[in-house]
Amino acid sequence: MGEVPLLKQLSERHLADGLALVGVSVDESVDALDRMVAAKGIRWPQLWDEKGTDAEIPKVFAMEGTPLLYLIDRGGRVAGRFGSVSGVERELPEVLASPASVPRTPRDQWQRPNALMDRLGIRGSTLVADIGAGEGYFIRHLATRVGPQGKVYAVDIDEKALASLRESSRASGFSQLETVLGAADDPRLPASAVEVTLIVDAYHEFETPDAMLRRIHAALRPGGRLGIVESTDTLGRPRKEYGERHRLPPELLIEEAARQGFRLKTFDPEFAARPAEGGQYLIVFEKPE
Repeated sequence: MGEVPLLKQLSERHLADGLALVGVSVDESVDALDRMVAAKGIRWPQLWDEKGTDAEIPKVFAMEGTPLLYLIDRGGRVAGRFGSVSGVERELPEVLASPASVPRTPRDQWQRPNALMDRLGIRGSTLVADIGAGEGYFIRHLATRVGPQGKVYAVDIDEKALASLRESSRASGFSQLETVLGAADDPRLPASAVEVTLIVDAYHEFETPDAMLRRIHAALRPGGRLGIVESTDTLGRPRKEYGERHRLPPELLIEEAARQGFRLKTFDPEFAARPAEGGQYLIVFEKPE
Protein backbone atom coordinates (compact mmCIF):
# COMPACT_ATOMS: atom_id res chain seq x y z
CA MET A 1 0.00 0.00 0.00
CA GLY A 2 2.98 2.26 0.45
CA GLU A 3 3.41 2.29 -3.33
CA VAL A 4 -0.15 3.51 -4.03
CA PRO A 5 0.58 7.27 -3.67
CA LEU A 6 3.58 6.88 -5.99
CA LEU A 7 1.49 4.95 -8.51
CA LYS A 8 -1.11 7.74 -8.43
CA GLN A 9 1.56 10.33 -9.20
CA LEU A 10 2.97 8.17 -11.99
CA SER A 11 -0.49 7.76 -13.51
CA GLU A 12 -1.23 11.48 -13.40
CA ARG A 13 2.09 12.39 -15.02
CA HIS A 14 1.83 9.91 -17.88
CA LEU A 15 -1.89 9.42 -18.48
CA ALA A 16 -1.74 11.57 -21.62
CA ASP A 17 1.24 9.52 -22.85
CA GLY A 18 -0.81 6.33 -22.87
CA LEU A 19 0.01 4.82 -19.47
CA ALA A 20 -2.76 2.66 -18.01
CA LEU A 21 -2.69 0.89 -14.64
CA VAL A 22 -4.39 -2.40 -13.81
CA GLY A 23 -4.25 -3.94 -10.34
CA VAL A 24 -4.29 -7.67 -9.62
CA SER A 25 -5.51 -8.44 -6.11
CA VAL A 26 -4.75 -11.63 -4.20
CA ASP A 27 -6.93 -10.68 -1.23
CA GLU A 28 -9.14 -13.50 0.05
CA SER A 29 -12.10 -11.19 0.56
CA VAL A 30 -13.49 -9.05 -2.25
CA ASP A 31 -15.25 -6.91 0.39
CA ALA A 32 -11.90 -6.15 2.02
CA LEU A 33 -10.53 -5.24 -1.41
CA ASP A 34 -13.44 -2.86 -2.08
CA ARG A 35 -12.93 -1.15 1.29
CA MET A 36 -9.21 -0.72 0.62
CA VAL A 37 -9.83 0.69 -2.88
CA ALA A 38 -12.28 3.22 -1.45
CA ALA A 39 -10.02 4.16 1.45
CA LYS A 40 -6.95 4.67 -0.74
CA GLY A 41 -8.84 6.40 -3.55
CA ILE A 42 -7.55 3.96 -6.17
CA ARG A 43 -8.98 4.87 -9.56
CA TRP A 44 -7.59 2.09 -11.74
CA PRO A 45 -9.40 -1.27 -12.16
CA GLN A 46 -8.67 -4.22 -9.89
CA LEU A 47 -8.81 -7.83 -11.06
CA TRP A 48 -9.83 -10.24 -8.31
CA ASP A 49 -10.27 -14.00 -8.16
CA GLU A 50 -11.41 -15.94 -5.13
CA LYS A 51 -8.49 -18.36 -5.65
CA GLY A 52 -6.06 -15.63 -4.55
CA THR A 53 -2.43 -16.55 -5.28
CA ASP A 54 -3.60 -19.75 -7.00
CA ALA A 55 -5.56 -17.79 -9.62
CA GLU A 56 -4.45 -17.77 -13.26
CA ILE A 57 -2.85 -14.31 -13.47
CA PRO A 58 -0.64 -14.61 -10.35
CA LYS A 59 0.57 -17.97 -11.62
CA VAL A 60 1.25 -16.79 -15.17
CA PHE A 61 3.21 -13.78 -13.91
CA ALA A 62 5.16 -15.80 -11.30
CA MET A 63 4.00 -13.77 -8.33
CA GLU A 64 6.39 -14.28 -5.43
CA GLY A 65 5.20 -11.45 -3.20
CA THR A 66 3.89 -7.91 -3.21
CA PRO A 67 4.41 -5.34 -4.49
CA LEU A 68 5.22 -6.81 -7.88
CA LEU A 69 4.99 -4.46 -10.86
CA TYR A 70 5.06 -5.53 -14.50
CA LEU A 71 5.53 -3.02 -17.29
CA ILE A 72 3.82 -4.05 -20.54
CA ASP A 73 4.79 -2.26 -23.75
CA ARG A 74 2.51 -1.10 -26.56
CA GLY A 75 2.98 -4.41 -28.38
CA GLY A 76 1.76 -6.42 -25.37
CA ARG A 77 5.24 -7.62 -24.41
CA VAL A 78 6.69 -7.63 -20.89
CA ALA A 79 9.21 -4.78 -20.75
CA GLY A 80 10.22 -5.11 -17.11
CA ARG A 81 9.50 -6.65 -13.71
CA PHE A 82 10.01 -4.46 -10.65
CA GLY A 83 9.59 -4.47 -6.89
CA SER A 84 8.97 -0.74 -6.59
CA VAL A 85 7.68 2.25 -8.54
CA SER A 86 11.21 3.70 -8.78
CA GLY A 87 12.20 0.87 -11.14
CA VAL A 88 9.15 1.51 -13.31
CA GLU A 89 9.93 5.24 -13.49
CA ARG A 90 13.37 4.60 -14.96
CA GLU A 91 12.14 2.22 -17.66
CA LEU A 92 8.80 3.91 -18.44
CA PRO A 93 10.10 6.65 -20.79
CA GLU A 94 11.74 3.97 -22.95
CA VAL A 95 8.52 1.98 -23.20
CA LEU A 96 6.32 5.01 -23.87
CA ALA A 97 8.66 6.17 -26.65
CA SER A 98 8.71 2.77 -28.39
CA PRO A 99 6.05 2.17 -31.05
CA ALA A 100 4.22 -1.15 -31.06
CA SER A 101 5.77 -1.93 -34.47
CA VAL A 102 9.33 -2.04 -33.04
CA PRO A 103 9.83 -5.17 -30.90
CA ARG A 104 11.78 -4.46 -27.72
CA THR A 105 14.81 -6.56 -26.88
CA PRO A 106 16.58 -7.34 -23.57
CA ARG A 107 19.27 -4.83 -24.53
CA ASP A 108 16.68 -2.05 -24.70
CA GLN A 109 16.11 -2.41 -20.96
CA TRP A 110 19.65 -1.34 -20.05
CA GLN A 111 20.94 0.51 -23.14
CA ARG A 112 18.10 3.09 -23.04
CA PRO A 113 18.09 3.91 -26.78
CA ASN A 114 15.16 6.34 -26.62
CA ALA A 115 16.70 8.25 -23.72
CA LEU A 116 19.95 8.45 -25.68
CA MET A 117 18.20 9.82 -28.77
CA ASP A 118 16.36 12.34 -26.61
CA ARG A 119 19.63 13.54 -25.06
CA LEU A 120 21.07 14.04 -28.54
CA GLY A 121 18.00 15.88 -29.84
CA ILE A 122 17.26 13.26 -32.52
CA ARG A 123 13.76 13.68 -33.91
CA GLY A 124 11.88 13.36 -37.18
CA SER A 125 13.93 14.49 -40.21
CA THR A 126 17.27 14.55 -38.32
CA LEU A 127 20.43 13.59 -40.26
CA VAL A 128 22.40 11.24 -38.00
CA ALA A 129 25.45 8.99 -38.33
CA ASP A 130 26.09 5.82 -36.32
CA ILE A 131 29.84 5.19 -36.39
CA GLY A 132 30.72 1.59 -35.66
CA ALA A 133 27.19 0.50 -36.58
CA GLY A 134 28.12 -3.19 -36.47
CA GLU A 135 25.12 -5.48 -36.59
CA GLY A 136 22.80 -2.48 -36.48
CA TYR A 137 21.27 -2.47 -33.01
CA PHE A 138 20.89 1.31 -33.03
CA ILE A 139 20.00 1.53 -36.72
CA ARG A 140 16.42 0.37 -36.27
CA HIS A 141 15.92 2.82 -33.41
CA LEU A 142 17.47 5.71 -35.33
CA ALA A 143 15.62 4.95 -38.57
CA THR A 144 12.30 4.71 -36.73
CA ARG A 145 12.92 7.99 -34.90
CA VAL A 146 14.05 10.11 -37.89
CA GLY A 147 11.44 8.68 -40.25
CA PRO A 148 11.50 8.83 -44.05
CA GLN A 149 12.24 12.56 -43.98
CA GLY A 150 15.47 12.00 -42.07
CA LYS A 151 18.66 10.12 -42.91
CA VAL A 152 20.81 7.59 -41.10
CA TYR A 153 24.42 6.99 -42.15
CA ALA A 154 25.55 3.55 -40.93
CA VAL A 155 29.35 3.68 -40.82
CA ASP A 156 31.58 0.66 -40.30
CA ILE A 157 34.88 -0.76 -41.57
CA ASP A 158 33.31 -4.22 -42.03
CA GLU A 159 31.69 -4.53 -45.46
CA LYS A 160 29.97 -7.80 -44.52
CA ALA A 161 28.25 -6.09 -41.61
CA LEU A 162 27.15 -3.26 -43.88
CA ALA A 163 25.81 -5.70 -46.49
CA SER A 164 23.75 -7.41 -43.80
CA LEU A 165 22.45 -4.01 -42.67
CA ARG A 166 21.39 -3.11 -46.20
CA GLU A 167 19.49 -6.36 -46.53
CA SER A 168 17.68 -6.05 -43.18
CA SER A 169 16.89 -2.39 -43.85
CA ARG A 170 15.32 -3.19 -47.21
CA ALA A 171 13.16 -5.81 -45.48
CA SER A 172 12.10 -3.21 -42.91
CA GLY A 173 11.47 -0.53 -45.51
CA PHE A 174 14.11 1.85 -44.13
CA SER A 175 14.81 3.89 -47.25
CA GLN A 176 16.42 6.55 -45.04
CA LEU A 177 19.46 4.33 -44.40
CA GLU A 178 22.75 4.78 -46.26
CA THR A 179 25.71 2.54 -45.47
CA VAL A 180 29.22 3.99 -45.55
CA LEU A 181 32.39 1.90 -45.63
CA GLY A 182 34.68 3.89 -43.40
CA ALA A 183 38.41 3.69 -42.75
CA ALA A 184 40.38 3.38 -39.53
CA ASP A 185 41.09 7.12 -39.59
CA ASP A 186 38.09 8.46 -41.51
CA PRO A 187 34.32 7.81 -41.30
CA ARG A 188 34.02 9.16 -44.86
CA LEU A 189 30.98 11.28 -44.16
CA PRO A 190 30.01 14.30 -46.29
CA ALA A 191 31.37 17.62 -45.02
CA SER A 192 29.12 19.80 -42.81
CA ALA A 193 26.12 17.56 -43.50
CA VAL A 194 25.40 15.62 -40.31
CA GLU A 195 23.43 16.97 -37.36
CA VAL A 196 24.21 14.19 -34.87
CA THR A 197 26.96 11.59 -34.70
CA LEU A 198 26.66 8.61 -32.37
CA ILE A 199 29.43 6.24 -31.23
CA VAL A 200 28.38 3.47 -28.83
CA ASP A 201 30.94 1.16 -27.26
CA ALA A 202 33.35 1.62 -30.17
CA TYR A 203 35.42 4.75 -29.52
CA HIS A 204 37.95 2.83 -27.39
CA GLU A 205 38.83 0.77 -30.48
CA PHE A 206 39.85 3.77 -32.61
CA GLU A 207 43.50 3.38 -33.52
CA THR A 208 43.80 7.05 -34.51
CA PRO A 209 41.25 8.89 -32.32
CA ASP A 210 42.58 12.37 -33.17
CA ALA A 211 42.17 11.82 -36.91
CA MET A 212 38.69 10.32 -36.47
CA LEU A 213 37.51 13.15 -34.24
CA ARG A 214 38.92 15.75 -36.61
CA ARG A 215 36.98 14.27 -39.53
CA ILE A 216 33.82 13.81 -37.47
CA HIS A 217 34.09 17.47 -36.53
CA ALA A 218 34.34 18.36 -40.22
CA ALA A 219 31.27 16.23 -41.05
CA LEU A 220 29.07 17.91 -38.44
CA ARG A 221 27.11 21.05 -39.11
CA PRO A 222 27.82 24.04 -36.83
CA GLY A 223 25.94 23.33 -33.61
CA GLY A 224 25.95 19.60 -34.40
CA ARG A 225 26.28 17.08 -31.59
CA LEU A 226 28.51 14.07 -30.95
CA GLY A 227 27.33 11.48 -28.43
CA ILE A 228 29.71 8.81 -27.13
CA VAL A 229 28.78 5.92 -24.84
CA GLU A 230 31.66 4.06 -23.21
CA SER A 231 32.46 1.85 -20.23
CA THR A 232 34.58 3.72 -17.72
CA ASP A 233 38.14 2.95 -16.57
CA THR A 234 40.87 4.56 -14.53
CA LEU A 235 43.55 6.89 -15.88
CA GLY A 236 47.20 5.93 -16.21
CA ARG A 237 47.23 3.07 -18.69
CA PRO A 238 48.72 3.19 -22.22
CA ARG A 239 46.11 4.30 -24.80
CA LYS A 240 46.34 0.97 -26.66
CA GLU A 241 45.59 -0.98 -23.49
CA TYR A 242 42.22 0.70 -23.13
CA GLY A 243 41.23 -0.68 -26.52
CA GLU A 244 42.17 -4.17 -25.37
CA ARG A 245 40.16 -3.71 -22.16
CA HIS A 246 37.16 -2.29 -24.10
CA ARG A 247 37.02 0.64 -21.69
CA LEU A 248 38.10 4.28 -21.59
CA PRO A 249 38.39 6.91 -18.86
CA PRO A 250 35.99 9.80 -19.54
CA GLU A 251 38.73 12.31 -18.70
CA LEU A 252 40.84 11.02 -21.59
CA LEU A 253 37.92 11.14 -23.99
CA ILE A 254 37.06 14.72 -23.02
CA GLU A 255 40.68 15.76 -23.50
CA GLU A 256 40.90 14.17 -26.95
CA ALA A 257 37.61 15.73 -28.10
CA ALA A 258 38.59 19.19 -26.84
CA ARG A 259 41.83 18.94 -28.79
CA GLN A 260 39.81 18.67 -32.02
CA GLY A 261 37.55 21.62 -31.30
CA PHE A 262 34.60 19.94 -29.56
CA ARG A 263 32.86 21.61 -26.63
CA LEU A 264 31.57 19.51 -23.73
CA LYS A 265 27.79 19.76 -23.48
CA THR A 266 26.70 17.12 -20.94
CA PHE A 267 28.23 14.24 -19.02
CA ASP A 268 26.19 11.44 -17.42
CA PRO A 269 28.52 9.09 -15.50
CA GLU A 270 25.83 6.42 -14.96
CA PHE A 271 23.77 6.55 -18.12
CA ALA A 272 23.45 2.79 -18.70
CA ALA A 273 24.35 -0.42 -16.90
CA ARG A 274 25.51 -3.36 -18.98
CA PRO A 275 24.60 -6.61 -17.13
CA ALA A 276 27.52 -8.16 -15.27
CA GLU A 277 29.96 -5.65 -16.78
CA GLY A 278 29.22 -2.43 -14.94
CA GLY A 279 28.01 1.01 -15.91
CA GLN A 280 28.46 3.07 -19.04
CA TYR A 281 28.74 6.85 -19.25
CA LEU A 282 27.35 9.17 -21.89
CA ILE A 283 29.19 12.28 -23.03
CA VAL A 284 27.59 14.73 -25.44
CA PHE A 285 29.86 17.17 -27.27
CA GLU A 286 28.92 20.07 -29.51
CA LYS A 287 30.57 21.65 -32.54
CA PRO A 288 30.58 25.41 -31.83
CA GLU A 289 28.62 27.54 -34.27
